Amino acid sequence: MLDHRLKIARKAKKLTQEQLAIQVQTTKGTISKMLSIRLKALRTQQRKTQQEMADLLGITRQGYAKYENNLGEPDNSTLSKLADYFEVSTDYLLGRTDKIALTPQEKDEASFQAFANDPSLQKWYKELPKNREEDLQKLRKMWEILKDNGEIN
Repeated sequence: MLDHRLKIARKAKKLTQEQLAIQVQTTKGTISKMLSIRLKALRTQQRKTQQEMADLLGITRQGYAKYENNLGEPDNSTLSKLADYFEVSTDYLLGRTDKIALTPQEKDEASFQAFANDPSLQKWYKELPKNREEDLQKLRKMWEILKDNGEIN
């Protein structure tokens, strides 16, 4: 199905398979380069070291340095963590937009995506709807108590 749609789109743009492949590689290279430039700029603006960023992400300093030196790319989950940390969109990091600040709705979406991509929280996400309403009310009450006590944000 996707192959068919891709073929239709390629033909609509009057591209050969080879021309499309070249454009895709060019775009991928441009995105990787933009990501490395923006990561380094954001990190230095925040006066963070590569080691501090690596610790935040749970990777080695060398692993993080690969992102900044255009020698490797973060997976989607890591990209989301970086965007959340710097309070920018993943589109900004990838060079798809020059708009730095996120709107409140975009921040909520980014937070939800980070939640949805976190394997430890996915279990909660799947299990919560299966609970009885009274159990959910107890969980909400416990959450409010923890918030009121300042134990969570």
